Amino acid sequence: MKIIATLTGAFCAMAVTALGAAPASSTFDTSTDGWTAFGDTAAPVSLVATGGNPGGFIQVLDSVSGGVMYFTAPAKFLGNDLQAYGTNLTFDLMQFYTDPPNQFADSVGDVLLTGSGTTLAFDTPSNPANGSWTSYSVPLLANAGWHLNDLNGAAPSAAQMELVMADLTALSIRAEYQTGPDTDSLDNVQMAPEPSTLTLMIAAGYIMTFVIRRRQSA
Repeated sequence: MKIIATLTGAFCAMAVTALGAAPASSTFDTSTDGWTAFGDTAAPVSLVATGGNPGGFIQVLDSVSGGVMYFTAPAKFLGNDLQAYGTNLTFDLMQFYTDPPNQFADSVGDVLLTGSGTTLAFDTPSNPANGSWTSYSVPLLANAGWHLNDLNGAAPSAAQMELVMADLTALSIRAEYQTGPDTDSLDNVQMAPEPSTLTLMIAAGYIMTFVIRRRQSA
């Protein structure tokens, strides 16, 4: 019984540790949650109470003066995010424009991670839809499409990406894709260990406890 108690306690402790690595997320249902924007912005980030995916969302207006706009994450997404390595950064984007489509590419990158003096850039597979939400899931893995410095750079090693994520100082998500006036929106940002990790850990604990009890009763 002491063995069972010890193992159960160990798995509970591991579960608490996993739960302690709380998801960094922003749903924008009640506030901008500290998100800002930089680049070709005409005004600060603003909250829109309805029309999100679902609930509220944030948006930024293009000043049409040149450059590219990026949403920038608040402090709760930064710091030591090494526990998120191997999982996914997820978010929803929408752009709105009334001119004919005139999308442009940008070599800087669509998602930028900066830390330990290094910037990593990722190119998303498609641009956000005009007037409707597009969901993204960006793998936080070195061999999954990331580049050093910008999209023309080499792929980072696992060690380089882990250094960035262990001391993350900036997370930026590209907002602007249309040449000319547009309004760009963001919703449902999350970067965290996948819930399945905790589920599997707890399940393994139950299985081990069951096996030990069966052996003791045999």
